[in-house]
Amino acid sequence: SEPRTLNTSTPSVATEEPMRNRFSSRRSSRLIGSVRKRSLSAIWTTKDGASDLQLVSRTGRLEIPPDLVKGPSTETILGKAVSHRLPQTVTGPNGEQDQLSRWAKQHRVRFLGAYPLLDDSKVQGVLLIACTKSPAKPLLALFRVHARLASMALREAELLFSTQRTLNKLSFLVEASKALNSTLDLAELLGRILDVAKTHTEAERGTLFLVDDKTNEIWSLIAHGLEKQEIRLPIGKGIAGHVAQSGEVVLIPDAYADPRFNPEVDKRTGYRTRNILCLPIRNKAGKIIAALQLLNKQHGPFVEEDSEFLLTLSGHMALALENAQLHQQLIDKERMEKEL
Repeated sequence: SEPRTLNTSTPSVATEEPMRNRFSSRRSSRLIGSVRKRSLSAIWTTKDGASDLQLVSRTGRLEIPPDLVKGPSTETILGKAVSHRLPQTVTGPNGEQDQLSRWAKQHRVRFLGAYPLLDDSKVQGVLLIACTKSPAKPLLALFRVHARLASMALREAELLFSTQRTLNKLSFLVEASKALNSTLDLAELLGRILDVAKTHTEAERGTLFLVDDKTNEIWSLIAHGLEKQEIRLPIGKGIAGHVAQSGEVVLIPDAYADPRFNPEVDKRTGYRTRNILCLPIRNKAGKIIAALQLLNKQHGPFVEEDSEFLLTLSGHMALALENAQLHQQLIDKERMEKEL
């Protein structure tokens, strides 16, 4: 069959996050932009129940203080609205000394309203409305209505994001499977598996170690100039050897803080390992036939979502590896017969 290359145009999880924020921002900007006579309207979102807030949308003539764009805001009415799941309002100057209160005093803001954006009992974010004039009661009621509409917009954005991410994963899985099953050359297959793994996880480097039951070792082919050089390690040695022996998935967010990490390779090469993901590859019988090790995720440490997706794909990897190894054995056998 014709060689296939992996289509790397499928958005990764890291690139999907800004897409979700842009969608949320467009929807919520139209909602909060219709509130008249306000000096500022803005929406922050939370993530996975954390207390940190991320600004995703703002409109109005006042600028958001830099310290409030992203990070914990537990001491402000933003944080209180999130933690108490109830609207928080401040009229006129108050005695608070947090960043938001100082900003309100500096800009002569007479009204601050923080409205939690709820999806059932889950807090999705918070809507802040700041006015230099105290709003009338009908406008206060309108602020609550806009908070509910913003909650609905964020819920729709989350559903769209989740659906799109699932479709992207399925598309990537199909393309990756085609790429892995389109070659029987073992060296080429090792490169393709690494390309697939690095593309999905956004890893800088990776190595695929195969298990050699005859010698009780793991081995791999690494680039050495224009040629491939074979390296071998005893099973159980190093992180990859440990994974090949135990079948454990290893996630190391800080390599130098983990006693299992051997920094000698970094010292020899000058490369700095920040984080590591290593997982076993099992065949249909459940036997470990390889260990996949990835280094340095480009945006933060590796997460369980990375390992879960690769474990889903590992069955295809195992099948392709066994087919390539069987093909190589047949080639070696034919060569030996010809020599005899």
